[in-house]
Amino acid sequence: MNHPIVFLSHATEDKVRFVIPFATALRARGIDVWLDKWEIVAGDSLVQKIFDEGLSRADAVLIVLSATSVTKKWVREELDASVVAKITKGTRLIPVVLDGIEVPAPLKHTVWVAVSDSTQFGTAVDQVVSALFGAQNKPPLGDLPRYAVDQTAIPGRSPQDSAVLKIFCDLALEDSDRFGIMTDDAVARGETVGLTREQVIESATVLSEVHDLEASRVLAPVPPHFTVTTHGFIRCVSATMPNYEDIYNSVASAIINGGHKTNQVVAAVTGHNLLLVEQILELMADRGLIDLAKCHEREWLIANVSPRLRRVLGA
Repeated sequence: MNHPIVFLSHATEDKVRFVIPFATALRARGIDVWLDKWEIVAGDSLVQKIFDEGLSRADAVLIVLSATSVTKKWVREELDASVVAKITKGTRLIPVVLDGIEVPAPLKHTVWVAVSDSTQFGTAVDQVVSALFGAQNKPPLGDLPRYAVDQTAIPGRSPQDSAVLKIFCDLALEDSDRFGIMTDDAVARGETVGLTREQVIESATVLSEVHDLEASRVLAPVPPHFTVTTHGFIRCVSATMPNYEDIYNSVASAIINGGHKTNQVVAAVTGHNLLLVEQILELMADRGLIDLAKCHEREWLIANVSPRLRRVLGA
């Protein structure tokens, strides 16, 4: 990166007490300060040096505003030229305010650097250097929480809600039962991926409102458990299981090609989780592809298979 060039506009009366020490400190920090004392020698044209070489080449203009400088014609003309430069090529203007004076109207809306003691300007140097090199004092960004990195996004759900829905679905799959998933179990699972208890409960409440979950109907501030709805379960697994379509097709094949008529047999022959198979059968029934008759001891009978289910397999 090249050294930024800065034109330093000031009054002569401020040179010794502030301008030269300030400019020297800036140069020590890698800022190429254009100062008339260092740049103009006997015989030079003041106008050419200041306006054609100094201001025209500057990446930024530092304007030292003091009780003396604001009355100077040269400073006002340099200020006018720098304002034009800012408009035409985006030159940065940085007022440096001494003596607690009021900032002139053209610079009212520019962030300035205040120096309360002309002999103590270290902070002002830091501010100018940071501005010219684009340094920021924002704290560094931390890592994303695990739930935002690990979880596959579920369409229509925020990353937090997606993570919580997947937690409930995972717990349901592990128990092979979508009913009565304990809230405390979901909170404990959420904490392992960076979710707080409050976030899990908040998302579970939101998911209940959109019918992905169903809260237990008890008079308690926090429901002791939630049920995963078929709607929420299918929304989750279809987005987060890479092989979900293959699983769906294998269930359809077991019905169409294998002629299997119960949920338990279809799960056994396909090797898939019973709850997952059941939710796919529920989805098929909702779509009118099959009829389901739910009997005792979790046995579901499959009947009235629609020809449209065959088309799912391209048969």
